Amino acid sequence: MRITIRVELDHQDGIEATLTAPTQSVDSSSRSDVVATKDCEVAQAFSLLRFLDDALQGRVRGGDSLGQWLRDNGIRVDFGPLKPAPSSQAQEVAS
Repeated sequence: MRITIRVELDHQDGIEATLTAPTQSVDSSSRSDVVATKDCEVAQAFSLLRFLDDALQGRVRGGDSLGQWLRDNGIRVDFGPLKPAPSSQAQEVAS
């Protein structure tokens, strides 16, 4: 699973962060296993987004640490320059 966060700045090019979670093995012979794995990935993505929202709102207190949470969940973060938006997004921005 990958989550890409794009930060577009007014006076600079911006930055892009990609968070990559470890892949979970799926027994493709079982539809229920595939559905359970997808549900787990969605739950993990929502958990990450809630944690980021809490951090941005200043609600992360005490021993809570975004870096620790990422490490505990095996999530790797890569930063780089902002890449051009896919053509469908570019068209929406232009209109």
